[in-house]
Amino acid sequence: MIKKLGGYARATIIRISQEGKGTEELIEALNAIPHHFFSGDFTKCPGLCKDSGSKVPLTDCPSMIFLCHFLQALEIIGNNTSNLAEYFMSIVAKLIGGKQFLVTQNGRYNARVAASGVKYSKGELGKLHIFKKITGRIPPREMAKLSMRKSRLRALKKRARKSMTCRNEIPQQKKVNGPDGKYGPNAATPVLAAVNSEIMKSVFLQRLEFSTEQIQEIEAATRLQGEDDGSWSAVRRDRITASWAGTIAKRRTKTVTPLVQKLLYAPPKVTKAMIYGLAAKKFEESTRFKVERCGFFVHHEHGFIGASPDYLVIMPCGK
Repeated sequence: MIKKLGGYARATIIRISQEGKGTEELIEALNAIPHHFFSGDFTKCPGLCKDSGSKVPLTDCPSMIFLCHFLQALEIIGNNTSNLAEYFMSIVAKLIGGKQFLVTQNGRYNARVAASGVKYSKGELGKLHIFKKITGRIPPREMAKLSMRKSRLRALKKRARKSMTCRNEIPQQKKVNGPDGKYGPNAATPVLAAVNSEIMKSVFLQRLEFSTEQIQEIEAATRLQGEDDGSWSAVRRDRITASWAGTIAKRRTKTVTPLVQKLLYAPPKVTKAMIYGLAAKKFEESTRFKVERCGFFVHHEHGFIGASPDYLVIMPCGK
């Protein structure tokens, strides 16, 4: 309500300033706002108001209209209704399921409510209670067995629905990634011919071969290993080291594609031995051994093989 009055005052001030009127007209217009809003008396409103000079009933004044909207909003929030019969039926339906189960052909509301209440409280066994109440006899054996079976099935389904997750509700399509997709008759056609492939393989292996002097230079330039400018990683990338030697030696002879992709595209592998070597401290002070950092050693006969020891220990005898 205060916000509504503030809106009236703001609109009045803007209108007075636009028309270039003085302070007296502004005070007169502001004083007329409470009469306009609470009592519906527009006789004191200046010419700014469209209903200036008139007077409306109290029920039609802006304050009463605002109050009616406020009361209606409270009823909407509380989900209230003015129809008492509908309100009573909704309560019955919430408590005993009067509108949820149609278990009788009788059109009377009382009969439907009574039958639904029995089924809601007794379940499938409610039929046995109704039979005993009407006839005064114990239900037949077959009728009891049928009701018990339905009751057990309903309990099992209810328990299964509670334990079922969203993933189990949606059937997942199984994916089978076997070797047949890349080998045998289903294999993709090679991009290169066999002759061109052999030529490229020979060129690649020749690029990995180095002389004795070059091997020594590479070892000296890569002694910082992971701390250098990347030369150690560049030399090691195209060669087989102890980190992959066991995996390659025990590979399957037919399905080699996963291993090749892992060697070519996997991130740099860091083993426990590498972590220990990088973090180890020299113990020259406590021993007479001489410890020197090592770089990457390339095999002098097979250039695709290499080794990367962390330190070289020299005994006092020089070995």
